[in-house]
Amino acid sequence: MAGINVERDMWKHLMEVMDRLEKVETEAREQRRRDSARIKELEAKVVELEERNAVLQNEIDRLKHKDDTDSHNSSLPPSTDQKPRKAPNEYNGRKKTGKPRGGQKGHPGRTLRLKDCVEKLKASGIEPEIEEIGNVARPYKERLVLDVMLRPKAILKRFHEQEDGKYRIPEEYNSEVVYGADIKALTAMLYGQGVQSAERIVELIKALSGDIIEVSQGTIFSWLETLHQSAKAEKKKIEEQLLDLPQVSTDATTVSINGQQAYIRNFSDQHWVLYVPMERKNIEALSKIPFMKKFAGILTHDHETALYHFGTDHGECDIHLIRYLTANTENTGHKWSSKMTSLLCEMNRYRKRLMADGQTEIPKATLLRLETRFDGLLAFARHERKQHPAPFRWATQKETSLLNRLKKHKRNHLLFLHDFRVPFDNNISERDLRKCKNRQKMAGGFRTAHGLDIFCSLLSITETCKRQAINLLVAFRSLFSHIPIFS
Repeated sequence: MAGINVERDMWKHLMEVMDRLEKVETEAREQRRRDSARIKELEAKVVELEERNAVLQNEIDRLKHKDDTDSHNSSLPPSTDQKPRKAPNEYNGRKKTGKPRGGQKGHPGRTLRLKDCVEKLKASGIEPEIEEIGNVARPYKERLVLDVMLRPKAILKRFHEQEDGKYRIPEEYNSEVVYGADIKALTAMLYGQGVQSAERIVELIKALSGDIIEVSQGTIFSWLETLHQSAKAEKKKIEEQLLDLPQVSTDATTVSINGQQAYIRNFSDQHWVLYVPMERKNIEALSKIPFMKKFAGILTHDHETALYHFGTDHGECDIHLIRYLTANTENTGHKWSSKMTSLLCEMNRYRKRLMADGQTEIPKATLLRLETRFDGLLAFARHERKQHPAPFRWATQKETSLLNRLKKHKRNHLLFLHDFRVPFDNNISERDLRKCKNRQKMAGGFRTAHGLDIFCSLLSITETCKRQAINLLVAFRSLFSHIPIFS
């Protein structure tokens, strides 16, 4: 019996041990499952952190290279260039020609000649005053002194009683003291062309008149409003002239209206310029511009994709493209983009030579060779990227976008070769917008959208008159006198 009890106890103990072992094994399996899940979670976290680290490292590299971005390799204006990093006279992208300073051989010169000036004065009805210096009985040599008379002019108009006992005074003379067209024209010129604030114009008029004429700022803005209304018919003429053209250049720049961003867009050619205000640069805002809805010609611009919904064809600014090609060469070290820059410049020089010789198109065989070279550089770019990847992911992404743009808009970038009416660049439009930036720098922006509209009217008249050699004072005086400027 004693042996049986021992065996029973041993069996019972064995069962207890096995139960404990099974329990431990179950707990171990559960622990392994939890550990495995945790390991997978941590591995996923590591992958996520590595990806985030790569993104942050890419952003750090991009920001480091951003300091090297300026007007020569991006669409940034020259005013944003970090000038202390450049030597004097190297702020623009012009290449040194090796020519000496000053007027070049064949330049007509600008030295004033006494005979020419006297003839010009007499043609204007001005007879020079003669001032004798020395013994009048002896021979003399003449020197002409040109100057302007700065003094106020006053006309006292007397409206006499009519036969019926009434006084018929025109509406513009309702006030006892009114201002003439000349002082209004001078104000408009100072505000638009001179980029002066109303406060400074008040001070200048007071000084020129010997402290006699003190105009209020409110009066100045009233004159500008009158000019704006009078200029509507002239702006319509400018628009009609631009609508008749086969090609027009356009660009836009940012301005501020009461702290909110807005835009000024211009439409330019060699003889006419039209400025219009815009709230946005999108398709909806462009659709609100009357000119855009009517124009059926070629628009030349800086790769604004929204503009492709207007006009009948599009030329892309290749100077704008060259800046991005330059940036790509600097960021990736790839040679294809610098070769593309050289090819575009070569194409432009070749076209200029043909135009100088009076030709109106490029021979088809030559045109085909130039386009084949363009395509060949795109193929070389794809090969070079595989052989020598860019050192930064952000640079690769930008290069991909640039290549896609060149492939998709090849015809638009090379339209200047197919149609000599299309310019190689959009510089004329960009230059026309510099006046807007001058106003922005001086005043910091506009208080109202209507103020921006007035400025656009003033600028349209100013720049068009300059292109057509029309005296600005005469033009503004005509507007204030309700006389047309453009035929």
